[in-house]
Amino acid sequence: MTELHKKYSEFREAGAEIIPVQREERDGAAGLETTVKKTGAKFPILNDPEGKSTARYQTDEGFPTYVIGKDGKVLRILSGTKTKRPSAGEIFESLSASLTE
Repeated sequence: MTELHKKYSEFREAGAEIIPVQREERDGAAGLETTVKKTGAKFPILNDPEGKSTARYQTDEGFPTYVIGKDGKVLRILSGTKTKRPSAGEIFESLSASLTE
């Protein structure tokens, strides 16, 4: 999340929003608050304490990152696992490529 926070202005300049979904099964809202304080995140972070919403988007390979267009359609799916997610740079590159197509 810290890396996303550092690149947040670039995403906003591109007309994009970052909306991570936090799964804090053990700590709930308190865990989300800790994450926000720790990272300094200025973007919205959704909380899915029971993992019901995020479970629908999990794949056999792990926890992907979705780049979604303004029309709500998925433009790109970036592979990731619980411990190895796409970097903010990779997400931004994917977004930029999607906008130029």
